[in-house]
Amino acid sequence: MNELLKIVDQSYADQFLFAIFLNICFIVISISFYLLWHKLTSKTVKVNNYQKIVTSDLILTCSTLLCNALIFVLVALLYNEKILFINFKATSVINIFIEVVLLILLIDFLMYFFHRIAHNKLLFKLIHKSHHKHIGVNELSLFVLSPLESFGFGLLLMIPLVFYPFNYLSIVIYLLINLIWGTIGHFSKDYKYPPKFVIKYIGTARFHNQHHIDCNVNFGFYTTIWDKVFNTKDKKK
Repeated sequence: MNELLKIVDQSYADQFLFAIFLNICFIVISISFYLLWHKLTSKTVKVNNYQKIVTSDLILTCSTLLCNALIFVLVALLYNEKILFINFKATSVINIFIEVVLLILLIDFLMYFFHRIAHNKLLFKLIHKSHHKHIGVNELSLFVLSPLESFGFGLLLMIPLVFYPFNYLSIVIYLLINLIWGTIGHFSKDYKYPPKFVIKYIGTARFHNQHHIDCNVNFGFYTTIWDKVFNTKDKKK
């Protein structure tokens, strides 16, 4: 905890370098998880085509890396200015669990509407077109985002922190879950026989890949709840 507080108090340049290192670690974890999963073919089934990595994928991944690092610095700045709040005190496991679930549900709600807005005809080319160049998926699909989309998703996380001081451990756990969930969403192979509950309520690889194939359905990220509520869930799945 003390080390985290020291990072917040460092210069913006040091915060930026730390965030670069952290995000490189996240990308390595995501790619490693992707490659490991796709070697486990006995219990998986193809849900989308593999799309070869091209130069633009590498450029946009580096862009996302830089944007995420800038968002980290912005969070530190807003925290120091007392515009958003993070609780660095010790707390119970139960409290952390509740906060992580709240973050997932709140940001799932915000992501759904941001995603719908990004598909507006006037905004699609500006915000979201880069990501949808991946009709198929690959190891970098999660990170192939325009700078505006990267900042948009980063700002969504800041919104709950303006209104409530979530514990730093809850935020760290949420970010790890977000990374793993995002990686799974861009698998080209999904679990062959997922539990019915998972298919019905959870944003799986087959759920998100259907959005890459047909961009008029499945706008949700963590859950299928909002697609059900607003009638945008793919009826064939």
